[in-house]
Amino acid sequence: MRMRCPKVRFLSIARPCLLGITCMASMLPLYCQSGSVQQQEIQSHLQKAQEDLKSGNGAGADQEFRAILALDPENTDARANLGVLRYLQGDWAGASQYFQEVLRVQPSLVKAQALLGLCQERLGQPARARELLEASVPHLQGALQAQAGLDLIGILYQAGDFNGALDIVRLLERASPANEDVLYSAYRTYSELAYRARDALATVAPDSARMHELIAEHLVIEGDLAGALLEYQKALAIDPKLPGARYELGETILHNSNSDSALAEAEKDFREVLAENPSNAGAEYWLGTVATLRHDFKGAIESFSRALQLQPDHAGAQLGLGKALMEIGEPEKAEEHLLLATRLDPTNPAGHYRLVTLYRRMGRESDASHELSVFNELQASKKRIEQVYRRMHVVVPATDGVPADATR
Repeated sequence: MRMRCPKVRFLSIARPCLLGITCMASMLPLYCQSGSVQQQEIQSHLQKAQEDLKSGNGAGADQEFRAILALDPENTDARANLGVLRYLQGDWAGASQYFQEVLRVQPSLVKAQALLGLCQERLGQPARARELLEASVPHLQGALQAQAGLDLIGILYQAGDFNGALDIVRLLERASPANEDVLYSAYRTYSELAYRARDALATVAPDSARMHELIAEHLVIEGDLAGALLEYQKALAIDPKLPGARYELGETILHNSNSDSALAEAEKDFREVLAENPSNAGAEYWLGTVATLRHDFKGAIESFSRALQLQPDHAGAQLGLGKALMEIGEPEKAEEHLLLATRLDPTNPAGHYRLVTLYRRMGRESDASHELSVFNELQASKKRIEQVYRRMHVVVPATDGVPADATR
């Protein structure tokens, strides 16, 4: 029986415009298990293919893979790599032919399925592309999964299947959380779903409590807090028990003003929320924030502690409790809660700012210096985000939903 050389590895790729042929070179095996003359020839072609790929000589690598097929017509991996080369060159039809031949022998090879799907999409066959990509994307990894997933999202988007697109978006967000194309695609998909739900609500119930609540939320995003308060009040006038609306009203009041009357109004709203649902940790947290703004640190500690009994991983309550404990002179307890807050919400600079103050009071200058460094880095990142929001004419969201003077 004829001995065969180990297969040429089938390679993952990204978009042709982002990935050169040379990146494949280091992924090809350079060994052979048989010492026959034929296998030595195959090994020689593999080495030459690698050298050509390193130098960017796609045509030379193509010839070497063809030579392997002449010696071993059943070598599906050499055939697959010829498909990869065609794909990188933008020869979708030629690449498709190779991938189809591979799949006839190995129909479950997900990389070939994905690449054939990408080719089919570019050849104007979205239905076939969708079939192939839906079967392969969940089983892929790395750059190929990201590219195939993004193409699939585009196909689903064009077909109006936004729920299907959302499933793929969530998959890619978990697998590639820092991929800018994935993040942009997620933004578009979530936005489209939100717009469609908004339009449907405006059609079926334009004067409903929920419509006024939706308008209020939009006005908060736009920075029109006074207008948002009016819309929340309209919503509650229509339905005094509207779930979530009174909580949102209390939040908006605090973001709009910290005057005595505003604090009293917000406190009333959050106490009403708790009367309906005593296990609402968020309402307890906000009552703690109200107490902090009044410099009632004992009351703040009570509210924040109740919030943490209900929800121990509430970062805002850990931060608020840490600050209140600092103010009454219990630095060790304060440190415990502030450190928990920074672990639960590592991107919030407020916790690190508080730790700087605490460590300086305790004479721990080295720790204070470290926390200050982290704080400055987070602040710089926050400012970059704020600049983006301003270019979009959108108000910068409050840190963890806490008024600035409550966290700082």
